[in-house]
Amino acid sequence: MEPFILFCIGITAILFLSVVIRKMAEETFSPKIFIVIVFPGIVLHEIFHAIASLFVGAKIHEIQLF
Repeated sequence: MEPFILFCIGITAILFLSVVIRKMAEETFSPKIFIVIVFPGIVLHEIFHAIASLFVGAKIHEIQLF
Protein backbone atom coordinates (compact mmCIF):
# COMPACT_ATOMS: atom_id res chain seq x y z
CA MET A 1 0.00 0.00 0.00
CA GLU A 2 1.05 3.53 -0.51
CA PRO A 3 2.39 5.38 2.52
CA PHE A 4 -0.35 8.05 2.35
CA ILE A 5 -3.11 5.43 2.45
CA LEU A 6 -1.45 3.71 5.41
CA PHE A 7 -1.16 7.09 7.14
CA CYS A 8 -4.88 7.81 6.59
CA ILE A 9 -5.87 4.37 7.89
CA GLY A 10 -3.65 4.85 10.96
CA ILE A 11 -5.10 8.28 11.76
CA THR A 12 -8.65 6.96 11.32
CA ALA A 13 -7.93 4.02 13.64
CA ILE A 14 -6.41 6.30 16.30
CA LEU A 15 -9.39 8.67 16.19
CA PHE A 16 -11.86 5.78 16.36
CA LEU A 17 -10.07 4.18 19.33
CA SER A 18 -9.84 7.54 21.07
CA VAL A 19 -13.62 8.01 20.86
CA VAL A 20 -14.33 4.45 22.00
CA ILE A 21 -11.94 4.63 24.95
CA ARG A 22 -13.30 8.03 26.04
CA LYS A 23 -16.91 6.77 25.94
CA MET A 24 -15.96 3.68 27.94
CA ALA A 25 -14.16 5.81 30.54
CA GLU A 26 -17.10 8.23 30.81
CA GLU A 27 -19.48 5.31 31.38
CA THR A 28 -17.17 3.56 33.85
CA PHE A 29 -16.19 6.46 36.11
CA SER A 30 -18.20 9.20 37.77
CA PRO A 31 -17.82 12.66 36.17
CA LYS A 32 -15.57 13.89 39.03
CA ILE A 33 -13.24 10.87 38.80
CA PHE A 34 -13.16 11.20 35.01
CA ILE A 35 -12.04 14.82 35.29
CA VAL A 36 -9.31 13.86 37.78
CA ILE A 37 -8.06 11.20 35.36
CA VAL A 38 -8.15 13.44 32.27
CA PHE A 39 -6.92 16.71 33.82
CA PRO A 40 -3.16 15.91 33.86
CA GLY A 41 -3.32 15.11 30.15
CA ILE A 42 -5.02 18.42 29.44
CA VAL A 43 -2.34 20.30 31.37
CA LEU A 44 0.48 18.50 29.52
CA HIS A 45 -1.23 19.11 26.18
CA GLU A 46 -1.43 22.85 26.82
CA ILE A 47 2.16 22.99 28.10
CA PHE A 48 3.37 21.41 24.88
CA HIS A 49 1.34 23.96 22.89
CA ALA A 50 3.17 26.68 24.83
CA ILE A 51 6.57 25.07 24.19
CA ALA A 52 5.84 24.75 20.47
CA SER A 53 4.76 28.41 20.38
CA LEU A 54 8.03 29.47 21.97
CA PHE A 55 10.01 27.43 19.42
CA VAL A 56 8.36 29.26 16.52
CA GLY A 57 8.66 32.66 18.20
CA ALA A 58 5.00 33.27 19.01
CA LYS A 59 4.07 35.23 22.11
CA ILE A 60 1.95 33.53 24.75
CA HIS A 61 -0.54 35.83 26.42
CA GLU A 62 -2.37 33.24 28.51
CA ILE A 63 -2.97 29.53 28.88
CA GLN A 64 -6.58 28.60 29.43
CA LEU A 65 -7.47 25.10 30.65
CA PHE A 66 -11.25 25.49 30.85
